[in-house]
Amino acid sequence: MISYYIIIIFTYLLTYLLTDLLLVIVVIVTNKKMRHSATNLFIANLAVADLVIKIRRLSAPIVSTEHPVTGSCD
Repeated sequence: MISYYIIIIFTYLLTYLLTDLLLVIVVIVTNKKMRHSATNLFIANLAVADLVIKIRRLSAPIVSTEHPVTGSCD
């Protein structure tokens, strides 16, 4: 059986990382001064890419039937 502690840890990490990255994106998009800087647009682009990677990588063990550490099905 999959340990519920691992699911709780992965869910917490996913929530924390999504909130952090979404705040960076929202601040850059909503602040008019920050949208005109190439550096800030680059940071927003990196935040979007990181967001996609985090969603893909951290959500897989939560919905998978395999154990995230050992890889075996219980």
